[in-house]
Amino acid sequence: MNSLNTYFRVIRYARPYWKHIGLSIGCTIFYSVFSGASIYFFIPLLDILFHPERSVGGGTADALRIPFGFAGVFEHAKQYFVSFVFSGTQLDALFKICLVIVVAFALKNFFGYMQS
Repeated sequence: MNSLNTYFRVIRYARPYWKHIGLSIGCTIFYSVFSGASIYFFIPLLDILFHPERSVGGGTADALRIPFGFAGVFEHAKQYFVSFVFSGTQLDALFKICLVIVVAFALKNFFGYMQS
């Protein structure tokens, strides 16, 4: 019971800062999402660089498989992303995926700064 009293005492001290704690938790969630996304976007970049014959033809959609079975929710966004990135020439696709990676790293760093 002593540890439960200590827990409630800590909660009472943290109560005036609930907005800051909530913002920090939200920024931590976004930081972790963009941290994973920034690494995950290297798959199409490497696919374009090392398999140029598959980059424009549409064979790269399999390289962008969404994990954990969220196919119903993310399928439309994935198809839009693939059609956006891989439209045009190979150089255009390479430029677009590099731009997406830079934006993902910038957002990751922004949310990392905000959560701290």
